[in-house]
Order: sequence, then C-alpha cells, then structure tokens
Amino acid sequence: MAGAIDVVVVLLMLPLFLGFAGLTVLLQTNWLEVDPSGREWLWGYVVATLWFAAPLWYVALGAAFGGTVGARVLHLRVLTAAGDAPSPRRALGRALLLYPSLGLLGLGPLIALTRGDSRPFHDSISGTYVWQLDRTP
Repeated sequence: MAGAIDVVVVLLMLPLFLGFAGLTVLLQTNWLEVDPSGREWLWGYVVATLWFAAPLWYVALGAAFGGTVGARVLHLRVLTAAGDAPSPRRALGRALLLYPSLGLLGLGPLIALTRGDSRPFHDSISGTYVWQLDRTP
C-alpha cells in the first residue's frame, strides 16, 4: 500500500518535469518564428529524462531521512539490522536495486513470499528491513 501511495506521488511529479522541459525549449528559441533545432530539443529531452531519476532519489532520500510519503502514512521505516536508519549511500544502493527488483516482472517483491523474513530482493542485498513503527503514544 505504501508503494501505491509513492507511485501516485511520483506520477504527480511528471507534469512538473515535463513543464520544465517545455520551458527549457521555449526559452532557448523564438519558436514562433523558427522551429527549435535538435540542440534546443536536446535540453528539453534531458530535463524530461530527469523524471526517470526522480523516483530513485525519492526512494533513496525517503529511506535515509525518515521515510517516503507512503511509508510515513503507514508508519513504516527502513532500518538496518542494527535498527539504525540506513546511511545515504546504503539508501541510494537500495533504491538502485529497486529498479531491477521490480523490472524483472516484479519477481523481486515476490521473493519475499518465499523467504522466512519476508524481505524482497532489494532489501536482502542492501541489508535493510522495513519495520512498522509502534503507533501507541
């Protein structure tokens, strides 16, 4: 459920990146008089492509600094075996592993169903766990 909330948050970022990409192209040329050249379009494509890196940074920064929006709503926290928050480097590694984990037909999370500790591929390799925090005051 936290992942579904996070997907919505990331999808809400898409118009922002596409808007910046369009603005980048428009500010480089007088598009009413001359069609933008390949070089001018290239910068728009670069900005739009940054959207693909946005989920990676969203997940990494969320894990390192208290959780993504979905994790916070459901009172979840990514921790190491020692019970500490992962370092920014470990959180980035976990986020990088999330792409192949989900990209292989979702087999990474399905691995969690076969393991005794219910850890998906990206958590197993990065040495992290997802814990539900106690909600009692």
